[in-house]
Amino acid sequence: MNYYTAREAFNILCKHHGDSGGLSTASLFFDLVNLRLQPNGSIAEHIHKFRQLHNRFVSNQWSTPGITISKHYIAILLLKSLPVEFNPLVQTTLASNFESISLNHIYALLQMEISRCEVSTQQDPTTHAALVTATKKSKPHQEPKKPPICSLGHVGHTDEHCNTRIQAEEKEMVRKYKELMVKKSNSAQLAIDKLLNNVQSPTTPTQSTSPSAPSYYDEAFVAITPSSDQSRIITLDTGATANMFGNKSLLSDIENITPSPINVASKEGKIYARSQGTATIGKLKVYKVLHASELAVNLISVGVLYDMGYKINWTMNSADVVDSTGKFLIRFY
Repeated sequence: MNYYTAREAFNILCKHHGDSGGLSTASLFFDLVNLRLQPNGSIAEHIHKFRQLHNRFVSNQWSTPGITISKHYIAILLLKSLPVEFNPLVQTTLASNFESISLNHIYALLQMEISRCEVSTQQDPTTHAALVTATKKSKPHQEPKKPPICSLGHVGHTDEHCNTRIQAEEKEMVRKYKELMVKKSNSAQLAIDKLLNNVQSPTTPTQSTSPSAPSYYDEAFVAITPSSDQSRIITLDTGATANMFGNKSLLSDIENITPSPINVASKEGKIYARSQGTATIGKLKVYKVLHASELAVNLISVGVLYDMGYKINWTMNSADVVDSTGKFLIRFY
């Protein structure tokens, strides 16, 4: 007679899949191989379940021609399904003659074990009787959950949901932002003062030889700043924005302003370039530029213009200063 391992027997059964019912037989055999008695499980229930599977397997086995599995091997499967508590019984049985191993023999040994455990339990009720009847697995001891506590010591929520902490952080952010704005404002004022100290004070207006020529100062500050208006208005400013000195009447010297959307407000000293356009500023030219990094955030560039007529070409984002021939001189961003 040939004896097979579990894998070999399963493969043989699967080969007979079809009308012979081999697949059902293979499934039953697979269940027999994988059946296990769980620790603290009932021996009696385990034996009953094994017997049911074995009886079904035997009945299917007869209907599957050419398949024979040793009854001794089935008995060994029952031994292998027992937990470690039965190792002495399993080792003693396997050490005996292989031909003497049978299901009835193992059933008898297990019945003796059941009887022994019942007697032991009657003599000492505290004896663990899990080998006879299934008992509920005891859950590990769990400490009661403590309510969440944030870092400020408030009970009931974590830092993520602590309104006090969130409000404190928001106040700190506002404080730091205000400090930053003050520093930038101070830096801008220092830069402006430094520039003013390096430039000559305004002189008496120069009288033109031509009676029709407008009067003007020799020097004047010009600043191009963005507007809060969404149209990205560029502002040409001779002093109103940053308290710089200069002759605001210079704006009256602006000629040939095109197109019409560019408006002049001489009192405030500003020109609003609402779209691309060109304006000619008479008697002015570039003298010096102070870049935005040295000034306030809202001040893009500062320059000093004087003495000649130069043209400023506006775009939506900058202004280019060119001479009368169209030669590029400087760009305000």
